[in-house]
Formats: sequence, C-alpha cells, structure tokens
Amino acid sequence: MLPAVSALFFASLALPAEPVVLLAKPRLTVSFEATPEIFPESWRDQEIKATAESIDPEEQPTALKTVQSALTKYPQAVIESNLKTVHVTRSLSFYGLNYGGTNSSDAVYLTLMPGRRLTTFSHLFLERTFHHEFSSILLRNYWNQFPEKDWNQALPAEFKYRGNGTQSVREGTASTRYSDQYNSLGFLAEYSTSSLEEDFNMLAEGLFSGDPRFWKIYDNYPLIAKKADLIITFYNRIDPTFTKPAIRQLAQASNR
Repeated sequence: MLPAVSALFFASLALPAEPVVLLAKPRLTVSFEATPEIFPESWRDQEIKATAESIDPEEQPTALKTVQSALTKYPQAVIESNLKTVHVTRSLSFYGLNYGGTNSSDAVYLTLMPGRRLTTFSHLFLERTFHHEFSSILLRNYWNQFPEKDWNQALPAEFKYRGNGTQSVREGTASTRYSDQYNSLGFLAEYSTSSLEEDFNMLAEGLFSGDPRFWKIYDNYPLIAKKADLIITFYNRIDPTFTKPAIRQLAQASNR
C-alpha cells in the first residue's frame, strides 16, 4: 500500500455544510457547500454558468470517509503540494451541461451522481472521480515530467483526439463504460478519445481506484498496459513510492 496521508482524519463533522479540515498546515479541507463562491470567479460568467447542488447533511459523514479513503492512496507530500480543497456536491453544471466532476488549480469538485443518494455505486463513483480529477492537477503541475513523446508513439497510427471533455459531453460521446472496441486501440472507453488529458484521467482513475476490471484489461490489451505504465512512470517521477507493485496492490486491498 502507498504511504497514507498520516496527518489526515483528525477532524469530525461539526455543522452541516461546514468545511472539514483534514490537514492543518498546509490547510486541506473537504467542503459540502454549493454556493457560487466555491467556484473561481471566471467560472461564474454567463458562458460557463457554474452551478452546484448540495448533498443532504446525513450523507456528509459517508462522503467524508470516501474522500479520506481516496486520499490515503497518495503520499502526504503529494497532497500537501497540490491540493487545498475537495468539494463534494450532489450535482455540477457548466455550460448548461451536467458534469460528474471537474478541477481547478488546487481543488477538485466531485458529485454523488445527479439524483442519487450515497449508495454503494455512487460511493465508488465518488472515489473514482477524485482520482480522475486529481490526476489533471498533477498532469498540469508536473507536465515537464510527462513522457509525451512515448505517449504519442503508443497511440494508433493517424489517430487524433477529438477535442476536449466538454465537447464530448455536449455531443453525447462521453461514455466512460469500458469497451473492448476501444481497449483494442489502447483506450479504456469512448471518453478516453476526447483528449490526451481525458485519456490520461481515465487510466489514472483505473490505476488508483483498485478496480479489478481495469487490471484484467491491463493484462489483456498491450496498448492499455503501455500507456498505464507510462502513467506509473510519470507518478514515480513525482514521488518514488509510486511503483507498479504498490499501485497494483490497491486492487487486492479493495477486494478484501
């Protein structure tokens, strides 16, 4: 198992919707607020129109535990250097479209899935979305460590990403369901073909969620394995405790 964030989890929920402090220095909080102020000011304009819906107070303790579980899969130094706030909402909307999650420079925004209470499925969705969105922050912050040339060489000949995640959501081509059709080409799902970032996000999500389905695909599709190994190399450059055995062990732990 990767080293846990040792200073986490000393806080308990006090009042509904109040931010929960998980790390004191530097400050890391989990927020259940859904006011416009949770978004960067530039997201509140008439084009992006960022909005959120809050989760029920009784759902907050379980959501907090899910976030805590996700955070333990990263060394404390990685969290401290790259993340300040985890926003947990029921739903998110940008450009008039529903989103499962997003990220800013030092925050991730997660949902329970629109219209759902915190069932087992949405619990898993919440953690997977954390890994998906946090990987974007790491990709931006450590881009100079990313093996872009090797990544591009692992793509199918003449392949070009279709645009970006927002375009895919708008076009209805944002399925994240694992598919043999895409696996054989080195992509986990339709959404992976949106952009390099979404392709990277989907693979990072699979690696850190501990989903045994991901590792079955990894073992059976060489192009998936090649790109996943490049992500592990990238993460290892960020912190040497990120190794393939340690990351693969997450799948074993999730099945206990």
